[in-house]
Amino acid sequence: MRITITAVVLSALSLMNQPSGEPLHAAGIIPMPGVEGRIDHLAFDLAGKRLFVAALGNNTVEVIDINAMRVIKSIAGLH
Repeated sequence: MRITITAVVLSALSLMNQPSGEPLHAAGIIPMPGVEGRIDHLAFDLAGKRLFVAALGNNTVEVIDINAMRVIKSIAGLH
């Protein structure tokens, strides 16, 4: 799961910080405590610098602050 999030964060950060054609580099790992099971959809809010992760195994959407590199909200009770 961390590998997937890391790849998405790398892609998002490359859009924000690097000119076209520059190679990607690891920006770090964002832990998602308590998240288990399948992750399905990801959405990135470029203006708000947030990543939304649909954690299907938890029936949650995890909201990640890309600048702080941490989960800022877990929206529970989704099916």
